[in-house]
Parts: sequence; C-alpha cells; structure tokens
Amino acid sequence: MALPRFPALSAALLTLALAGPVALAAEDAAQSTRAYVETSYLIAPKRIGEFTLVQTRFDPDNKYAGPGFRYQAESHPDFRVDVYVYPAGRMGQTEAMSTGMEAFRSQLDQAVAAEMYSDLVVQEAPFAFAQESTLQSTPEPDPDDPFAASIIAANLASSHPEGRKLSMTLQLKPEDAPAYSAGYLMYRQLYYFKLRASALQSQIDAEQFHAFADRAALTLLPAIEAAHVGDCANATLTVDPGAPSGEVLQALITQSSEQLGYNCHQSAEAAGISGKSAEADLVTIHYEPHEWRAQ
Repeated sequence: MALPRFPALSAALLTLALAGPVALAAEDAAQSTRAYVETSYLIAPKRIGEFTLVQTRFDPDNKYAGPGFRYQAESHPDFRVDVYVYPAGRMGQTEAMSTGMEAFRSQLDQAVAAEMYSDLVVQEAPFAFAQESTLQSTPEPDPDDPFAASIIAANLASSHPEGRKLSMTLQLKPEDAPAYSAGYLMYRQLYYFKLRASALQSQIDAEQFHAFADRAALTLLPAIEAAHVGDCANATLTVDPGAPSGEVLQALITQSSEQLGYNCHQSAEAAGISGKSAEADLVTIHYEPHEWRAQ
C-alpha cells in the first residue's frame, strides 16, 4: 500500500520498523531453534552519581532469581540499597506492574511470616522514572511531521516507564527496632528491576529517608541494563493492510519502539557488551530454547 510523504524522523523510524520482518524472513531457517532469549547480560555500573557498587550476588543454580547488586551512598554510608534484576518475559506495562506488585507484596508477607520484621504498614503509589531534567531535555516535535510527537512519546515511554513505589514502616527483628523502608519496581528490557532501601528511624526522619530512597531509585534503576541475545532480536510487526496509512504508520511507530525497548540483539558484539561492561559488573545468564517464549 502507498504511504504518505513524511519528514526524515518518521521515515527513519519506518525504515527501522520494516527491517525486522525482512531479517526474520531471511534468517528464519537458521534461527528457528534459537531461544527467544539465549543469553541475558545484566550490566551494573560500578559507580554512578553518589552511589558505589559494593557487592554483586548471583546463584547460577537459581538463575530465575537474577542477580542482586548492593550499592552504598556517600551521603548515607550505613544505609542498605539493594537492586534485584530478574526475568519477567514479554508483556505490556499494565500487566507487568500488576503481576510484579502482586509478587512483591507476597514476598513482604512471607518475610513477616518468617518473623524477619513485624508491624508492617505499606502504602503503594505510582512512581515516575522520567526525571524532570529528562522531560525538559526531550526534543520538541517537528511541527511539519504529524508523527514526530508519537515517536518521541513512544521512545520516552519505552526508556522511562512508570513504575510503582511501596512506602513502608516496620519493626526489624530481633532488635524490634523501628525502621523505614521503600521498595520500587520497574519493568523494562524483558526484566523486572526492583530496589529496596531501608534505614532505622533513629538514623533519619521520614522526609529525608524518602528523598534519599527516591534519589537512589531514579539514579540506579534506569542505569542498570538488561541486554539480550536471541530470537527476540527478530521483530515481527503486525499492521492491518486495509487501515488508513496514518494508522499503519502509528502501529509501526508503537511496535518499533516496543521492540527497541526489549534491548535484543543478534550477538554480544552487536549489543556492545564489551564496551558497556568496562566500568561495570557483568552477570551473564544463559537459557535453553524451552525456557523463553515470545509470548
């Protein structure tokens, strides 16, 4: 079908969108036995802002739990900041947040049942990972390109999805010490990114603690990367050939942005793993073909 003329920004993204199915058709026979994700590379910077990576933990025998990264802050060296990165699969943001938060709350209930802490009080709220500085630096759409705003919005949503925050008070066992805790959850790049920060109430007041915890989440969760190699690099985009050309282009924009957000590549070299891990800790997780599916 004939598509309307549109400026370079839309044209470039449409070219990218159409590249996926062409590559898939050309390599289908060679890649039919590939896992959707063959290998995941979890890349955690050793230092970003005020935070320094002090410990990386990963059990290959429990790979579905993913790695844990502990950071220490210059401003509060005694506080725990732990980030957990673990596979989620391919799904929409709404489903991902619902499923992820259900599991998060279940883990909290299990900790209470195990008497790790008591008197748990939890408040849940949306949490925007797009900082104000990011929003201010977002380019203005080209007024001559009717699809530029859609492209910018789709890319921003893919790179800075909205997550959730749990604000908590609790009594730490066995000391029975009152503490503040905060948990954050983000879904992107086919994985969940979760951060927990905790501090004794005797060390800091509530406002200062949550300002610190928010800063940790905004700094660390977007900075840690999950890059993948496997069949997920082969995009199949679906459009209705009978739809108006504008709707077809909009569908390509949305689906292309989602595909780019999965951070999938044909090889480790194509993903730039060597360069990205030069100043970071790298955890590599291998999967068998039956362990990952596209849906």
